Amino acid sequence: MNIIDNIRTFFVNILEWIRGAFNVTPTDIIDPEVLFLEKLDTKGYTFDEDKNWYVRTWTTNNGKESCLEVYQKDEESNWKVTMYGDDGNIFFENPVDLSV
Repeated sequence: MNIIDNIRTFFVNILEWIRGAFNVTPTDIIDPEVLFLEKLDTKGYTFDEDKNWYVRTWTTNNGKESCLEVYQKDEESNWKVTMYGDDGNIFFENPVDLSV
């Protein structure tokens, strides 16, 4: 080992000690809302700027029926999920817990 490798090993060991001492994991550092939005993206939701929500469409009966699954912040900046039927009426609405 040369001096550069020794220095690198020294700093890696210090960082590992700090992470262990404070029990810091990457998810502790990242905002839960950011993780939530990344999850929506991987599940096929798209952001509708006009309605300010994340949405995807569900279809059934060979496309004869459909509904919208929408994630949106309410007036208090809490996330909620809402399901809209073909007629535009809400048939399900529930708050979203970002800590899960």
